[in-house]
Amino acid sequence: MVVPPPTKNQVPVRARADTPDAAPEPIDSPHAADSAAGTGLRPHRAVVLALLGLAVVVTAGLVWATLGPGSGPPEGAAPDPTSTEAPAGPAVEPPPSTVVPGSVVTVSASQSTVIVAGAVPSQAIAEELVGRAAGVYTLDQVQNQLAADPGTRSPIVVVVNGATTDPALFNRLTSAFTGIVGIDTIELAGLRLDEPSELEAALMALPSIEFAPASADLLPESLPVLDQMTALLAAAPGTAIEIGVHTDTRGSAEANRALSQARADAVLAALGQRGLVNAVVARGFGESRPAVVPDDTPLTQEVNRRVELRVL
Repeated sequence: MVVPPPTKNQVPVRARADTPDAAPEPIDSPHAADSAAGTGLRPHRAVVLALLGLAVVVTAGLVWATLGPGSGPPEGAAPDPTSTEAPAGPAVEPPPSTVVPGSVVTVSASQSTVIVAGAVPSQAIAEELVGRAAGVYTLDQVQNQLAADPGTRSPIVVVVNGATTDPALFNRLTSAFTGIVGIDTIELAGLRLDEPSELEAALMALPSIEFAPASADLLPESLPVLDQMTALLAAAPGTAIEIGVHTDTRGSAEANRALSQARADAVLAALGQRGLVNAVVARGFGESRPAVVPDDTPLTQEVNRRVELRVL
């Protein structure tokens, strides 16, 4: 389309930018003059200054992003309006550590059993602990609940607890686990020596049971003692009893274990022949629980060769 030139009486017009649908307005109309007077600037200079202001804002945002939140933006500068990152919050402390600085091995001891439980750094330490327990008890009395875990941290503490009426067992437990490489501390506060029951005290007060040397044959003078034992136990048929036989330290430990077990079985058989109805277990402890130390004289050896009936 060809627009004809204005006639003599026509005035050039322009459209207002803020009202695109409005009718064109003469450039030198009173409204246009007022708009120019309000800014005091020509239109193209206002646009340039607006662009310069935007550039300052963008530059401040770039400095903020480069130096990090620790430096902060220049004082008085606005944040970058084009940034999609959330402002950094306060530093968050890590949660406290839950790693236990060490491991506890428990040795729960009684007259009838010993339970060794916990975690240790190596299989060698676990085997040594169980072996020490088996050196005080018989193998069937030891319950091994140890785990060998290389991640177990030091210090390793062995806590011995429980109760017994046997002074020899008590004394052995206080020293059985010392000197193990890899074990840092032994705690004995939970271990106690109790008074025997009335029945146990009466059984322990009986004369000793004697055997022929190096054999399990009962001597005749011990037969009346077996009768007395049977009478005492008949008064408490629901009481479980342990027959524990001990030797002196002469000979090998293995031989003494075998001899003491044979003697315990002989006592059990003799009581059974006399009508014993109690639950009874026969155990041979060999030389593992001396009543007197050192065991280096005939007198101490005679004391250490003994038969004990303990209430379970």
